[in-house]
Amino acid sequence: TNEGLAAYLVQIAAQIPQVSDGLEEVPASLRDKESIVLGQGIFLRSRAMRPAWWIWARAAADRFPESTDLKVLAATSFVDEVTQDEEIVRTQILSIDQQEHLVAAAEILDTEWQAQPWLLKNATDDASYILANAMIAFSLLNNREAALRCARRIADEAIDTPAILNNAIMTAFRFNDDTLACKLIALAPNDPEIAFHAGIIAVKEGDWTRAAVSFQNARIPDSETRMVETVIALAPIKE
Repeated sequence: TNEGLAAYLVQIAAQIPQVSDGLEEVPASLRDKESIVLGQGIFLRSRAMRPAWWIWARAAADRFPESTDLKVLAATSFVDEVTQDEEIVRTQILSIDQQEHLVAAAEILDTEWQAQPWLLKNATDDASYILANAMIAFSLLNNREAALRCARRIADEAIDTPAILNNAIMTAFRFNDDTLACKLIALAPNDPEIAFHAGIIAVKEGDWTRAAVSFQNARIPDSETRMVETVIALAPIKE
């Protein structure tokens, strides 16, 4: 149908740098359709147009309250907004409104991926990202059990998408589950961001030589540069 084709074009438009608005080629008569509204939300999210995509997703979910896809998109927007707030990331302190939004978002996201778990390994589906966002929401809410449950599912499904894996490892570290962190690291040990975490594990285990090798192949956060330089310099002496 024309609507189906238009919705598809809106979403893939995000991959075309020359397109600045996913709706620019969509007839005015179709722009208010649910599938088109959803497509534009995905376009804005894919372009990381903040806060535009948050606002769009929430307004769209209110407009089409029966749409599961828009509920999920809106829930994801609340998780994304909190993770973009450096003060919250640093202090882990949420306002009452933020906490309420995250509680609701976590429930929506957790329910959605569990409804279709067979899609977690489907590269063309968002299920693994929905699982990851549920995990992040639970972690921000300090819900250890639920956050680790999601991280373990990522490990069990061997989901090795770097961004998802990185968040799962950080969740495992946050809640002091180094065994789970090691299982996750083993899924992509050569990825530069994952290699950094492998180095951290090696330091904890007292294996400075292994830590130095991991760090030399890793992408090091600016805040950890001095620590890594020290480990690499002292590795020969420690051994």
